[in-house]
Amino acid sequence: NDKEAIIRSAMNVGCDLLDASGCSFIPFDEWGQSFRCFTSGQIPQTSTQVWEARLSEPVSRQTCKICEVRQAGRECILLRETVGAEKVFCVGLRSNGREFGALNFYFDKAAPEIEEDIHRFLSEMVRLVDLALIANQTRAVERQILKDIQLIDLDAIEFPDMRVAQIKYQAIIGERVRLAREIHDGLAQTLAFLKMEASRVKNILGKGEYETAAGILDACHRILSDAYLDARQAIDNLRSAPEVCFAEWLKKAAIDFEQTVGIPVFVSDLEISSELPANVQAQISRIVQEALTNIRKHADARHVILKAVMEAEKLVIEVKDDGRGFSPEEAFAANRYGLRGMRERAELIGAEFIVFSRPGKGAAVGLKIPVRKDEIK
Repeated sequence: NDKEAIIRSAMNVGCDLLDASGCSFIPFDEWGQSFRCFTSGQIPQTSTQVWEARLSEPVSRQTCKICEVRQAGRECILLRETVGAEKVFCVGLRSNGREFGALNFYFDKAAPEIEEDIHRFLSEMVRLVDLALIANQTRAVERQILKDIQLIDLDAIEFPDMRVAQIKYQAIIGERVRLAREIHDGLAQTLAFLKMEASRVKNILGKGEYETAAGILDACHRILSDAYLDARQAIDNLRSAPEVCFAEWLKKAAIDFEQTVGIPVFVSDLEISSELPANVQAQISRIVQEALTNIRKHADARHVILKAVMEAEKLVIEVKDDGRGFSPEEAFAANRYGLRGMRERAELIGAEFIVFSRPGKGAAVGLKIPVRKDEIK
């Protein structure tokens, strides 16, 4: 739940893997750095006060930042005038595409020979630390936005116009939180993965392993195609409401999905009036988009049905596929597939959100939205 806990976890894993006696962390950024130097385990036999000062010195940070050896004896700036440590092995940590610090692993004896599989493990550890720090940063932004919303005392506002303005402000900020989560859970993590895979391909090509590199590039091409579709959806989500009659928007969404993904979409019984409130249309459109995205990514479906009908003064919208489906237990844990976001959007407009599915029998996402008779043709 915090940056230091993420880094300390990597320190502990690295010490266990390398059988190191201890580890320290040095952040590189001198300006606005939210990290601090800290240690774990048995560090070289120098007083803690002296050691902390050495780690915090700008010369140590800069020397470590430009060091290309990352494995040295007593010429290492960290080990000068120390007793009991003959070797240090360093691993650079990255966040948001830049190296922001290094883990320094210490050994009472000579550092072990770092084999290829250990290098690969450490590289994967660095990648996961990067993703964890990005996720932590996103959650921090969400918490701050929600905190700002809670600080607004609507009851203390005396003028009706200002109260309406504050309510609108809350709605906008809440939508920003949801969009940030959607982009982070999808596009941002995909791009982070692709960037790291590109670096991996570069290293593999340097070793002449062309078949391995080709396989990775094929996988990256498929992932990049999905990322392109996610980007298109994110752009659509930024629109406050459909720009045409809502029934026509649903038809267009079905056509776009069919042309882009290649899965036929059957549209039937569209009884939606264009007079539905803009905020209701906006949330319904994003739920439908998310349902179609889930089908594209996870369902392995051959056909999709999209319909909207009136039932007892409720507008019922359903997106159904004939794909692989999932069990009720999987549905409960499937918020990673966007079900949580769809349910939140449904609650915003007072709609009932329903999911039906069975393994091998496809899935259906449904909305029941209370509407007035004069809103429906």
